[in-house]
Amino acid sequence: MFYPETAETARQHALIAIDLMVRHGVAPNPANFTVWYDYAGKRNPELVGAIDSLIRARAVFNAAQCADLYANFFGVDRDGEELRDASRRLQAAVDQVLAYVSDAGLDASRSSHRLAAISGDLQSGDKGGLHEVVRGVLVECQKLLDRSRSLEQHLKHASGEISDLREHLEAVRREALTDALTGLANRKLFDMKLHDESRNAIKTGETLCLLMADIDHFKNFNDSYGHRVGDEVLKIVARTLKEGLKGQDTVSRYGGEEFAILLPRTGLDGAMTVADQIRARLARRTVTNRRTGQSYGAVTLSIGVAQHRQGEALEQFVQRADQALYKAKNEGRNRVATIGMTASLNLVSG
Repeated sequence: MFYPETAETARQHALIAIDLMVRHGVAPNPANFTVWYDYAGKRNPELVGAIDSLIRARAVFNAAQCADLYANFFGVDRDGEELRDASRRLQAAVDQVLAYVSDAGLDASRSSHRLAAISGDLQSGDKGGLHEVVRGVLVECQKLLDRSRSLEQHLKHASGEISDLREHLEAVRREALTDALTGLANRKLFDMKLHDESRNAIKTGETLCLLMADIDHFKNFNDSYGHRVGDEVLKIVARTLKEGLKGQDTVSRYGGEEFAILLPRTGLDGAMTVADQIRARLARRTVTNRRTGQSYGAVTLSIGVAQHRQGEALEQFVQRADQALYKAKNEGRNRVATIGMTASLNLVSG
């Protein structure tokens, strides 16, 4: 990380950072100092806005909150954003190369046609004293034609290779961020999206909700019918979740039979409604063996809902959604529940 300020300016920023850390009870470790040094120097407007919002909300800068700030702006998530930015730049560069290759190939084709026309004119012209000169020109024309055709072939080959590379890179990117069985976002992508959406919510003041969903009695499917049926159940749930969400939402396989759904710009009441619609839609479906017609029964979900609070660490946000999920389980399953905040659908049963 590059810091262009002078030694005196850096000293002043450091003193301000230490004073702020003491004032807000922040542990003086290197990671926290990095955050507050940048805040003191007003280097990153997004970081300044995030901390100002937390201060206005009278947030407690405990270890979890400080870790979130570091992860958001300097840690793993920052690296992930830089990687995504590099990927976008690479994509743009590849597109430019492809456009150049296409244009160069077109120019080469036009040159071939022009040279062919010149060659035809020379062949039909006067064969007097300039006979040898004309023959030399024709030879050179033929050489230019050959080189032009060769260039076209090389450009075509290069274009194909670059297109293949782009498709390969995109496939690798999707594979790295996608759960192979369900096709949903995996835990890695969920963590990235959670940081991104929470940062945006802090910056804009908009709401952000999280649903944690778990398949009821999933172990029974595996134990009674085998893991193949269990896999089909996971796929059915994944399809149902995707059908019930909008383009701005992110649904991921959180682990095992548990799923996480991020709902940006959605309040708690709206999130409870979305969750219950998903629960009801899934409860109407059954798992059936298409070959034999055997029914394996209905599949139900228990869902916990939480709305992010200003100043709340992401770890606590996820934990509250998990606690709401356990509440739905304990109340009888096939339910939607929330804790800690009032919602019009505090507990919905099937």
